[in-house]
Amino acid sequence: PWLLYQGQTALQIVSDASLTWKYTLADDPSGQSDVSNTLVFWLAKYSLGGAWLGWESLTDQLDLCLQLGGTSDGPQSPSSAWRRFASSLVTKCTVPLLNILKCGANPYFYELFIEDV
Repeated sequence: PWLLYQGQTALQIVSDASLTWKYTLADDPSGQSDVSNTLVFWLAKYSLGGAWLGWESLTDQLDLCLQLGGTSDGPQSPSSAWRRFASSLVTKCTVPLLNILKCGANPYFYELFIEDV
């Protein structure tokens, strides 16, 4: 889905059949259904100089608490919990300042894409 629907009416947008996915709130333990409850994301990874470093399946790359060695008093949710359709996740953690400063030494930039499953 686009972030900006410029030049299209609401009817054109909802009638667009280019994306064929179907999502549900229910689990399908058998995996037999053509309906999913989990969103699949991909990251295009770039260096600071703009060099493309390839595709990565999104797992925990954007979880700053985990990536920067943070600690949390609350329960830890699985890294995939926020990818479930119609769910949300709030995470609070404490990250050492030195770890934040170190992470800028060799930064990566990501562009997020959603897979049409």
